[in-house]
Amino acid sequence: MEKHIGKTIADRYRLIEKIGAGGMGAVYLVEDLMLKREVVLKMLLPTLDREEETIARFLREANLLSKLNHPNIVTIHDSGNWQGISFIILEYLKGKNLEDILLEKGTLPISWIKTALYQILDALEAAHRAGIIHRDLKPSNIFCREEPGQVCNIKILDFGAAIPVDRDAYEKITVTGDVIGTPVYMSPEQIMGRKDISPGSDIYSLGIILYEMICGVPPFISGNKMSIVLGHLYKTPEPILWPEEKDSRHDRLQRVINTCLSKSPEDRYSSIRELREALETEPEDKGRLPENLTGDRQNRYKEYYQGPIIDTQVQDTTAPPAPAPGPRLLVFEAENLPVEHSITPLLKMSNYAVESPTSFDRESLESLEAPQAIILNYGKEENLQLFKETLKVEKLADVPVFVCGPEGDFDYISQVIELGAGDYLSYPFDPGEVKTKIDRV
Repeated sequence: MEKHIGKTIADRYRLIEKIGAGGMGAVYLVEDLMLKREVVLKMLLPTLDREEETIARFLREANLLSKLNHPNIVTIHDSGNWQGISFIILEYLKGKNLEDILLEKGTLPISWIKTALYQILDALEAAHRAGIIHRDLKPSNIFCREEPGQVCNIKILDFGAAIPVDRDAYEKITVTGDVIGTPVYMSPEQIMGRKDISPGSDIYSLGIILYEMICGVPPFISGNKMSIVLGHLYKTPEPILWPEEKDSRHDRLQRVINTCLSKSPEDRYSSIRELREALETEPEDKGRLPENLTGDRQNRYKEYYQGPIIDTQVQDTTAPPAPAPGPRLLVFEAENLPVEHSITPLLKMSNYAVESPTSFDRESLESLEAPQAIILNYGKEENLQLFKETLKVEKLADVPVFVCGPEGDFDYISQVIELGAGDYLSYPFDPGEVKTKIDRV
């Protein structure tokens, strides 16, 4: 598009300069020739994988933004198509995004954080009330507009990953198992590729951002993507080392952040309104602790869930090319599992090619291409039933089957081994142990 700088798009918008690029497209400063003002044109890149789905997401951003009219959410002015390329027109903002401010200042004073936080809460509450979940809340999508006489005027940007709360609409636009968002700020349920994403996912991301504004770095940061994912799934953030003398405000804010960062959505605040109230009152401690675990595995769980991440180097933003997909796995896993019982995110982060069929009857199994291995994680009875079904399918006869379940249930382990399981995977899963067992076969 650089060759078009100075030209007019859709008989109205004259391209001035390119000012940014995102995952789906490029962003330009343009002049609206009709209204004689500067605006931003966000254009979808013409060559992308899964083009139909990408275009649908891009157009959905325009549709969702058109439903929002709030002083702390970027305003959409127009949308259209030019020479086969979709575009949207947004208000032009002068200032800096929160990511740049944090890079420049490191940590931020509580007074500044409070001013910004309440504006972010206002924006999210308006979006959630309109039935919209942002799903990619992060510092680069929080803009601090220059306003005379104000500490900051916040605008929430980039609703390209946003989804409607309406489940039926979600089913039509999201592929099963899709992982959408930015790893450092993603909620556990996003990492797990779940479809039941709720406003609690935005609350989790806000907790990460709030922690970063105070500490200067997010709670889970690493040059290793797997370390980041394990942090979200299993670890409790390090307590905040306050940059100034601690008082009751800090204790309350620490509890609020801890609740926002609960691993399970049910343990977080149920709404932005409840979060706002907790900032002024004493919130309940909703964090869950490990249950029914014994011996070494309980110690390992505590290490993952409660211990600090050892690898704390700053994340390398210039990511290397993605490696070729590893062995293909057929994974049958129940929805709404506790995070410590879910194996899918660990398999994906270990670079296995994961397929997650929604049905496990014999007819469906016979229609599937034989994988390198099968993982069963539906619960005892369901696992045994599915295992028996796989044994009836000739092309799956030589495919190793891994059965997931609780540690120490020796009767159950004996049953699956007698059926011919390749191995038994005990939860909460040890990533190294899981990978070693799968790679061995």
